[in-house]
Amino acid sequence: MAGAEDFLTTDELRISYGKEVTIAAAEESMWNSLMGTSDQHILKTQLTTESSAGSHMMSMIGMLEGDGVEGNTDLDSNEDTLSYLHQKVDMELFGNSVKSKKIQISNASVAQNFKGDSKRQLATWGATKADKIVTARLTHGCTNIVPCHATNGAGIVNGTASMVSGDIFSTETIRIAKRVATRGVKVDGTLAPRLRPYLLKREGAIEGVPNVRKVFVMAVGGYSAEQLKNDPLWIESQKFTHNKSLNNLFTGQLGVFDDVILVDFGTWTKNYAGIMCSDSGDYGHYATGLDAYDGALGLTTELNLFLGATAGLCPMDSGFEYSEDTFDYGKKMGVAISRTWAFDKAKFVGKTALEQKQVWHGQDYGVILVPASKE
Repeated sequence: MAGAEDFLTTDELRISYGKEVTIAAAEESMWNSLMGTSDQHILKTQLTTESSAGSHMMSMIGMLEGDGVEGNTDLDSNEDTLSYLHQKVDMELFGNSVKSKKIQISNASVAQNFKGDSKRQLATWGATKADKIVTARLTHGCTNIVPCHATNGAGIVNGTASMVSGDIFSTETIRIAKRVATRGVKVDGTLAPRLRPYLLKREGAIEGVPNVRKVFVMAVGGYSAEQLKNDPLWIESQKFTHNKSLNNLFTGQLGVFDDVILVDFGTWTKNYAGIMCSDSGDYGHYATGLDAYDGALGLTTELNLFLGATAGLCPMDSGFEYSEDTFDYGKKMGVAISRTWAFDKAKFVGKTALEQKQVWHGQDYGVILVPASKE
């Protein structure tokens, strides 16, 4: 009969199991498909070796904001300036473990089954944990808000205080949110960072020259998804063939409207990292104060997210570390995973007086909140 020491992993096996968990967690994550290392991705990632006690500086190049020159005006009479935006993101360590209770791991097949089950469940836990962090931090403290309105599609106040029952999500809401995003204003007319689209690249007719389509992504909750499905214009718009190339890019995709890809993220629960609502109760350390998004007379709203490039910043290590141990004189086993990872919404803060006058200073860079009434 095999001894307990035969089930302790070598370094190679430990690394291999860690990769298995990392891949499985990424496959289950609802945000993973929007992550990438480019400024053009919705969530910008970066590999880091920072410890969980440190912070990681992430940077991106800002947009040119000068007027340029026209006609015979010398270029050097009105030069523009490259600017770089920087944000520190605090790293954090998170992990979890599973311990057998009555399993006698002296049986090799029992031990292997326990490890297999543990890896799958820990991967699911890791995906949910990371997804909740992303959703909560994108939702918390939004500076640009497009509130749904039953008649006009969206209200004209940058907030939710005037929302009432019946202010549900619609195609007109999507249209207005996109208009706000591309014009660089809020619904009340004040300036805001202009959202940059997410660039979808597909193989083009000319070798080496990809077809690029500029789109935005909107993460909607279960209530808003149902409301949209009852909108006649939405139903009609999904019949057009020009959206076929964007079909099924993301799990849960509802469809495309006005070059905005709508994805049903479901509704946040204790065990699921869906879209948040203003009345979802205690979000613990994920997010607080979401009742600030209530409508009139305490109306509950669902907090949909309209997203452009570099909406969030996500430094991370290379993946989960896997470890295991034995207990009770080698009769029982424990399996654990952990990783150093971080996420924050992109909200750049200028250091100089000139930078602090820029429209991006202290403002959400790639997120617009689109609250809808649940009723």
